[in-house]
Amino acid sequence: MNPATLRSSRETGWVLGITLHVMLLVLILGMVLFLASRWRARVDLTADRVYTLTDSTRRVLERIDQRLLVEAYFSADEELTAATREGRRTLRNVLDEYAQQSKGRIVVQYFDPASDTEIRKKAERLGIQAQRVQDLQGTTLSTKDIWQGLRFRYGGQKQKVQPFIGFDDRPALYEALLTPILKAVTVTERPRIGVIQWAAEPPSTSARYQRQEPQKAFGKLLDLEDIRDRYELVGVDLSRGQLVPEDLGTLVLLRPRNLTDRQKYALDQFLMRGGKLAIFADTDDVSLGQARVMDVRRIGYDAEGSGFRFVEQLAHYGAVLHEKALLDATTGAVPFQFVIPMGNQSALARTPYPYWFPPQDIDWSARAADVARVRGVTDPAVVETYRRVFAPGIDREAARGLVTPVFFWPCAVDLVEPLPDAVRGQMLMRSSPFSILERLPQSVNPLGAGTEFEASINRFNQRIAEVMAHEPPQQHGLLVALSGEFPSWFAGRAIPPRPTEPKVTPPKDPLEDPIGEQPPKEEPSPLGPPVELGSGAGPAAKDAEPAPLTRAAAGAQLVIVADSDFVRDDLILGEYGQVGPVSQLGASFFLTLLDWLAQDRDLFGLTGKQFTDRRQRVLEEGEQTRIAPERLQEEIESRQGALRWRNAVVPPLLFVACGVVGLIVRRARKKQFLTGVGG
Repeated sequence: MNPATLRSSRETGWVLGITLHVMLLVLILGMVLFLASRWRARVDLTADRVYTLTDSTRRVLERIDQRLLVEAYFSADEELTAATREGRRTLRNVLDEYAQQSKGRIVVQYFDPASDTEIRKKAERLGIQAQRVQDLQGTTLSTKDIWQGLRFRYGGQKQKVQPFIGFDDRPALYEALLTPILKAVTVTERPRIGVIQWAAEPPSTSARYQRQEPQKAFGKLLDLEDIRDRYELVGVDLSRGQLVPEDLGTLVLLRPRNLTDRQKYALDQFLMRGGKLAIFADTDDVSLGQARVMDVRRIGYDAEGSGFRFVEQLAHYGAVLHEKALLDATTGAVPFQFVIPMGNQSALARTPYPYWFPPQDIDWSARAADVARVRGVTDPAVVETYRRVFAPGIDREAARGLVTPVFFWPCAVDLVEPLPDAVRGQMLMRSSPFSILERLPQSVNPLGAGTEFEASINRFNQRIAEVMAHEPPQQHGLLVALSGEFPSWFAGRAIPPRPTEPKVTPPKDPLEDPIGEQPPKEEPSPLGPPVELGSGAGPAAKDAEPAPLTRAAAGAQLVIVADSDFVRDDLILGEYGQVGPVSQLGASFFLTLLDWLAQDRDLFGLTGKQFTDRRQRVLEEGEQTRIAPERLQEEIESRQGALRWRNAVVPPLLFVACGVVGLIVRRARKKQFLTGVGG
């Protein structure tokens, strides 16, 4: 065969090969599209698994056994502002992921209230309302009414409405909001949890108060919808000598005080039978009205005439509840804000306040050298001691799933060393090494009683600095958890008797009355007929009291939180206005602690999901303040357009460049091969 014929044959084979490759590629793509229309699969290639549902959500979805309809009342995507479009796209993706992972049990339907009057009326009847957002286009600032509410209907019986969902481009935040709602509407039976709350301290009568001090109660906390949706909270009364009802496995004490020996016995026996006991303790009551005088009053755990101390009972179980306040002087403390009068105007100022602080997620052992340097310590042996003694502010594994709140005037709780036999203890949250225990002074207001704020603040800070200088670095617990076979505090002790029951006078025989006299008329008691008390809650039986237990059964658990102020109604609801204080995470902590106690691990993964923000930034940090407001939106859109073009053009060009390079290399190798064989 001559060279020309050989070359022609090769070219024909090359064309035929290319044609077959193209046909096979088209066939494969068609098969992929056909299969993709029936089966869907997603691969999350992000390093932090940002777009992957947590195991917590998957467990909730697996338990859905009926149809769950999600009605999304959304404004049309084209009606959104530039700042909200990405958040809407993220929310749609999360809802679609729920529907896919539930294998058809979750159905999402979208409605636009702005397009139909009947849909709008229906949304308003459900409590869903549009929110007004600002829209900046060029130099024009306008407002738009945006709808983004959800209604969840499960099995035609239970429903829950989320009137409005904010816009965010982080899927984890939407998952943390929606999964608890799914669990609330799909759960068939709520766990029962007992709660004992003591009457609030009476309002301060200080003449320095300008307004009445709000009540320090917990009723609104316990009535929050998110908590009621997941748990049935039952009020427990131990004032008449009852034991804790047998059907309650978890009991929460909110600011216990004036405990009688009989009540301590009831709590002991609850723990002995394998119950889970959570105590929100406090040592001091700080008056906090609108004027924030901050007078301090002591809280006593024991009733007058009590033979046993409650703190000694807790120490017997393995926990040291200190009867002093804990202050933490790190930079993580929440500042005290106050208003400075300036003629006809006023300014908001702040000063460090070490009585309000959160546990910090810092490994203080690794910061031992920094702590030593701040305290002026240079001895290497002391630094090594710090490194050996200090511990992380938060035990990430043990406290996994718990929200980290800010504590307000907390006391402290530590573990007994050594712990009782067969008892295990963990300190989940700690203060920093820059903390001390002290008896609070009569007033803890850094501003004092006058108007010379600067001088008062200096005296306040100087006193704390002096106390801190004379105390060695120390950490104390803010949240401890113990479990195991607790020994009974009343083993070998006499059982405290029930309160003396009132004597009931037997009815008088009417025949004994002299003839002609009318018997006196009895007025009905506003409390109802007298009830004989027994060992349980409610009407009591006359049976004998059960024999006391001396060793805790399996499952017994004791959790002590060194503060109760941060779950008070007035702090949670922000009744002190702009200056605060306000407990933003108090309710969330309370709810996650209930999950933790009830061993409800379904939602733990939601609070622990974190990711690194690797998104391209249109504006660098601080650059926004250097651009004129009328040009800001235009500049953002211009840079966003440039980024889109770069992301759309650069990858294909790189792909083509790699292909060209590969083709050149292959041709060079082929030419070299043909030259070697004499072709």
